[in-house]
Amino acid sequence: MNKEVKVEVLRCNNSPSDFETKLASYYNLFDVISVETHTNVINARNFGDIIVYIAIITYTEKHKLEYISELNLSHRTFNSLRRCGYITIDQVIELLRSKAYTKISNFGPVCIKEIKDRLAELNIYKED
Repeated sequence: MNKEVKVEVLRCNNSPSDFETKLASYYNLFDVISVETHTNVINARNFGDIIVYIAIITYTEKHKLEYISELNLSHRTFNSLRRCGYITIDQVIELLRSKAYTKISNFGPVCIKEIKDRLAELNIYKED
């Protein structure tokens, strides 16, 4: 389920902006789908121009699991992935997307189905 958040940062003349830092923190915490940015300039007599940076961020929450060991895969599937250097769930998702699994020995349709089913069950990956 997609969620939206509105981020606003005020910046007076020559003061450092942490707008980019705030946006970067959303990229670290969530799977960002889109970012729509706006800028408003407000003229304040005592402060000079005040710039208001606004971003509307559409995101989904990242999955909480990180390592393939957390997927509770069969020994054969787990060992095949680990032997080839696939340790994180993100690496396995990239493996599925690129279809590079055809190069892994002893890694047939049953292993692929097991991984896809487990990731779909956890709402981490859906086949395109």
